[in-house]
Amino acid sequence: MTRFKNMLFTFMAAAILLSVSSAIANAQKANPSAAETQQWRQKGPCGDPWVSKAVTEYKGSAAGVGNYGDCETTKYNNGSWSSYDDLYRGVQIAQGNMRSAGVSISMTSLGGDQRRITIDAGGGYVVHQTVKLIGNAGGLLITSDGASVIASGAGNFSGMSTTDGNEKRVKLGKSVLIIKKS
Repeated sequence: MTRFKNMLFTFMAAAILLSVSSAIANAQKANPSAAETQQWRQKGPCGDPWVSKAVTEYKGSAAGVGNYGDCETTKYNNGSWSSYDDLYRGVQIAQGNMRSAGVSISMTSLGGDQRRITIDAGGGYVVHQTVKLIGNAGGLLITSDGASVIASGAGNFSGMSTTDGNEKRVKLGKSVLIIKKS
């Protein structure tokens, strides 16, 4: 009888562990509440409050502003998501692929209302975008330069990263980051 109880206890413990690990593996990030969305809208730095939250949660901070740098919505699921969890998974894929391809994004203040966003993919594939901001905490973008960075639909590009003459392409999931050589 004791042997039967031990086996029964072992099976029950295994079943509980399997169900808990399955629940953890399938855990999804809930959509932010209206109040939390409003907080991120005010705090920024991205034009889309969910992108600000997702990138900050993933990286610790967002190197961008408005729709530039880490804030460029088309980097994540080509700018389309059905939930916060869908966006966050897009951020994980895009940021992970950029890191694997050696792409870094940084932002520095140039003084006053100007910021420089640098996208560096190594080997001379460096782009600087200068943005001028107005509004509370520099939250409104009014001008920018640096048209040699493009995030577009992935199309037929299937490799994670490729360099072809004057441009480097990095697959971000459902989109591709194209960095032209300076």
